[in-house]
Amino acid sequence: MYDFIARTASIILVALMLVGVLMYWLPVPRFPKRFWRWNPLRRILFILGIVFFLMLVIEWASEHQRVH
Repeated sequence: MYDFIARTASIILVALMLVGVLMYWLPVPRFPKRFWRWNPLRRILFILGIVFFLMLVIEWASEHQRVH
């Protein structure tokens, strides 16, 4: 359980770093303005949805590796 929590925390940190780097480097004039116009709840749910999706994908990949 603790291993899962640690892995999840590192995944979230890496995902946030990637998002930050992408938003810094890529010219994205439209996305952030539209994104910040959303209400905070919708923003939080959007970010959590992306993080949860990444966690599911990585969990599935690690399970798949263990089987082989």
